[in-house]
Amino acid sequence: MIQDILLPFLLIGLAELGDKTQLAVLVLSMKTHRYTSLLAGVMLAFALTEGIAILFGNYIAQRVPMDYVRIGAGSMFIL
Repeated sequence: MIQDILLPFLLIGLAELGDKTQLAVLVLSMKTHRYTSLLAGVMLAFALTEGIAILFGNYIAQRVPMDYVRIGAGSMFIL
């Protein structure tokens, strides 16, 4: 039973370790002792990228018919 919990946890942890954003924050945290500034910068960067994605997604949703969006999303998922 413990193996059923540890194996997925370990595999997902290894898969997420390669995330470039996580590695960048890890390296930056080793080079600085100003952790509050680093956390604020990471949060600001996340808010900006998510905000841009939301605005862009909203723009597309208003300009492109939903049927085309569904077909495109389905095609990208299959590819």
